[in-house]
Amino acid sequence: MVTGLAPGDIAEPASLAAVAALLREDGPPVIFRGGGTKPNPGSPVVRPAGARAAGPRAAGPRAAGAISPATISTALLTGIVLHDPLDGVAIVRAGTSLAALQAELAPHGQWLAVDPPFSDSGATVGGIFSANDAGPRRLAYGTMRDLVIGATIVTGDGVVAHSGGRVIKNVAGFDLARLYCGAFGTLGLVAELALRLHPLRRESRTVMVSCPFEDVPG
Repeated sequence: MVTGLAPGDIAEPASLAAVAALLREDGPPVIFRGGGTKPNPGSPVVRPAGARAAGPRAAGPRAAGAISPATISTALLTGIVLHDPLDGVAIVRAGTSLAALQAELAPHGQWLAVDPPFSDSGATVGGIFSANDAGPRRLAYGTMRDLVIGATIVTGDGVVAHSGGRVIKNVAGFDLARLYCGAFGTLGLVAELALRLHPLRRESRTVMVSCPFEDVPG
């Protein structure tokens, strides 16, 4: 049974239907939480004057004097829905940690080619996508914006929306997944992502060169 959210509540829905039902209920503004590795980025959660109780749903820290938001966590929205090693595509629930995903893909000689900070500390696929977070390997592979070929989003009024598909060369219609990428959850909760995978390298080495500060030009 799904009931409405009150300020300060934390909900952990286990399905798309449960998320949609929560967001259709009247209640306070809502923030979305993945692994909780970066809780502060995003705009303050503030209900505009005159907005009805359901109000806009926005992600980000609570501003001074703002209405205390409720939280919807993706902790139970985990796991790989589909993995096609031949096509190099996987559909993953947003609450899946990047570390867990990489561990599942490694036996197939594949990986999701992103290396954001806190990837070993519980950062989730949905959170990384929502923040468009990336590390130095973005210079070779791009960011999550370049690796997501489809997305399932639950909007603030409880509508389940799909964008993109399961094939890499997908050019039909607008690429709305790129709009959601980096939006910090302000456009809805990221529920599932279709991901483009890359072959896992057999070896990886890091080269470090020592350079005294006084020898640095300029």
